Amino acid sequence: MAVEQLIVEQMGSRHLDDVLAIERQSYSTPWSSTSFKNEIYNPYSIALVAILEGKVVGYILANYRFHEGHILNVTVHRDHMRKGIGTHLMKLVLEMLRQRQCTVAYLEVRASNNSARQLYEKLGFYEAGRRKAYYIEPFEDAVLMTADL
Repeated sequence: MAVEQLIVEQMGSRHLDDVLAIERQSYSTPWSSTSFKNEIYNPYSIALVAILEGKVVGYILANYRFHEGHILNVTVHRDHMRKGIGTHLMKLVLEMLRQRQCTVAYLEVRASNNSARQLYEKLGFYEAGRRKAYYIEPFEDAVLMTADL
């Protein structure tokens, strides 16, 4: 699979079943349908899906206020991990945040999620702090990561 084969488009209600299936498979405390809808219809959000052969294989959500962008959720279906999809989605969203005059982006990631942290570091993020017991099931600190845009 080459990233060139991906179709990236705006997330809409028609994608929610596929997105929710990936979300539930990926997280112990998955986002609800309402949470996704809140971002899809928020004028200050970016919500994208990556589609391969007609099937959603990943998605990303971010929002922005003034000069700050916040990456809320980036997830790739487990069968399509390590193929560059997450990197591709992150690069697209970071560029979209720049176009919206954001000068900084931040995100939270589980302290134990080393593969995601390495990806974010490759994209210019650095550890800016910790949020104690941010995640539940299991309880875990979040690493707050920031990137200058």
